[in-house]
Amino acid sequence: MKKRVINLIIIEDDFEVSNKLVEKLLKNYGALVNIRAFNNSEIALEKINIHTDLIIIDTDESEERLKKLEHTIGIVNPKIEILKISSFEDLGFAIDTFIEGVPVENDRKDNAMNRILSGINYVILFPVNFIVREFAVSKYIALFIMTFLTMAIAVVLIMKFVV
Repeated sequence: MKKRVINLIIIEDDFEVSNKLVEKLLKNYGALVNIRAFNNSEIALEKINIHTDLIIIDTDESEERLKKLEHTIGIVNPKIEILKISSFEDLGFAIDTFIEGVPVENDRKDNAMNRILSGINYVILFPVNFIVREFAVSKYIALFIMTFLTMAIAVVLIMKFVV
């Protein structure tokens, strides 16, 4: 299975940290990521478009500034995943799960239960997400279709084995 290229924007005010992060991501993921790094959030906001998949934001900024930035990003592209980081320890796991298709959770605690629940959620919602992505329908219609199909399969199985 060929994996798609992830368009990634990094907003980090420290050039040294930003460069280390870009080098690490390119070393680990190579052609799977298309990285743009900015030290100013206003410049980064100008470069965000519908093709941007993930934004990594340094949490050194004020809480009010982060909320405003998230709101503006949500207006430009509501499907963008935003990852707020304070250190780069959890970043590798977050990027791996995002590339594999599991939604990245902000401020993820490193414990097994969160990983298991994210995996279960991904497996359950995969058909719904597939219908939404491939047939361009709303999530509610996709949930209705999946509910209808599940009930149809249950009725067929009951009719076959019980009756």
